[in-house]
Amino acid sequence: MQEQAGSHCCVVIDSIGSASPSDVGAVAKGLGLSAEETVKAVYRAPVVLAEKLERAVAGQLSGLLGKLGFESSIAEQASVRLPPPALYDIVVQVERPEHTIAVAEGVALFCGVDLGEAMRLLFTPPGLVLGGVSQASADALGDRLDGLGARVIASRPHKASYDLFAHGLPDALAQRLRGELGRQDDAGEGIFAGELDYAEANRLWRTYGRSGHVAIVDRAFQHFDIVLEGFAEAGDDHARQALLADLYGIPASAYARLATAGEVVLGENCSYERIAHDIAALAELGIRARAELATFAQRRVVADALEPSVVGQIFAGFGIDNAPARLPAATAPLPLVMARALRATIRGAGGKAWFAEDDDG
Repeated sequence: MQEQAGSHCCVVIDSIGSASPSDVGAVAKGLGLSAEETVKAVYRAPVVLAEKLERAVAGQLSGLLGKLGFESSIAEQASVRLPPPALYDIVVQVERPEHTIAVAEGVALFCGVDLGEAMRLLFTPPGLVLGGVSQASADALGDRLDGLGARVIASRPHKASYDLFAHGLPDALAQRLRGELGRQDDAGEGIFAGELDYAEANRLWRTYGRSGHVAIVDRAFQHFDIVLEGFAEAGDDHARQALLADLYGIPASAYARLATAGEVVLGENCSYERIAHDIAALAELGIRARAELATFAQRRVVADALEPSVVGQIFAGFGIDNAPARLPAATAPLPLVMARALRATIRGAGGKAWFAEDDDG
């Protein structure tokens, strides 16, 4: 927004930038504004922070905001027109587990929470970190996490596509839900409905969400594992090796072992778009694979080969309270993404870690 000539101006916060919620609160207090309302407004930036100011005063305020890390501008009072921002929900996907703590620290600072709460936000499925914020805030969070192997995923709730997952509903509720979904002939224990729009997803959530047995999740926030099932007998081994290396970084030296390894996870935390692309590309070369929903999967992590106190410190960093008295020690079931990050962190500290279901450590 360009500065224009005139006597009465307003100061616009274009983005929270590198500032923190506490900085927003301090600025709000100085201006006599509600800290809570101002924080909410800034996460929906651009927003007018102060208006009807002399240009010199506006310049001073904008300069102060810049020193705190905000991105701001000065606008002529009569000309400023800020349309209602498009609002997004934000998930942060940790793609490099060894950087989990650093990512959580960045989320904690951005959201104004402690490290334990940041871990909870990151790893409680589907990992919603913030809701109802602008693209500017999504970009600012992405800038903070740049280089850490974390991906910021922003989705507009009213434009999103949702999937419903139900399991363990009481019989009467299950029958009612199947009727609403046109699934009367589906007698399975679980219920799934895909590609719901916002209105339908919201209606179903109001009716069934309180049961504790129904999850309705934005497709943009779901993630899958791509699992190798096997190879067709005839096929171009060189092309297969090249594709596996390109898609998943699997070296050619490991190709022969894949043929006898049974089911192997090729890709982790893949999006809907990714699984459709990958499975089709694999099938063209005679490689059979399937997608498994990983969003709600859980694993117990077993830790060994470190001092119990060191493992306890790592556990505490992940918000796990039960420090082990001796090793090996297993955690309670954790969300799969969190379990993978914890396993990588323990291994990175020189210990051994594996999933309790694994038989090879």
